[in-house]
Amino acid sequence: MKRALLSTLLLLSVCACSDRSSDAASYKKPLDRFVVQLGFGFGYAPCYRREKDAFGEVMVFIGSEQCFRFDPPELMQGIWLDEFESSEFFPNATEMPAERPFSRDNIWLDFTRPEPLLAGRTGDQALAIEFVGRRATFPGSYGHMGMSRHLIVVDELRSATPVPPPTRP
Repeated sequence: MKRALLSTLLLLSVCACSDRSSDAASYKKPLDRFVVQLGFGFGYAPCYRREKDAFGEVMVFIGSEQCFRFDPPELMQGIWLDEFESSEFFPNATEMPAERPFSRDNIWLDFTRPEPLLAGRTGDQALAIEFVGRRATFPGSYGHMGMSRHLIVVDELRSATPVPPPTRP
């Protein structure tokens, strides 16, 4: 019986869709890659740990650095649009794009620590930024509800200047 179950699980992992397999490659831990490849984890959630609080058991995200694989640090610049439950980075841009059709191919920015240059910001804002950061090695499901295909972790924010909204014809 155990052998049949193991064979079935192995077959399912081999036959998983390609989108799921590219997402699976982004994880550091082999168990996380395996569970994502299968498409179900019997209550296991990659990159989360269970904790108890006053209201019961909760799932807590362990953080991008502990969860995903990254390329070496590099100096980057562009426009970062930070909105409610949204983060979109436009590499090498010098102004906000006039049109922003929804695309899952966008880049989510994640910060490794609180940044003094971002203190006191309120509301949605576009910023021209320069930083040292690391790109996730593989496309995956990043950011709020996994809606971004790419991830960059900001290790050191060097500058952040507000950018005016785009002019529309």
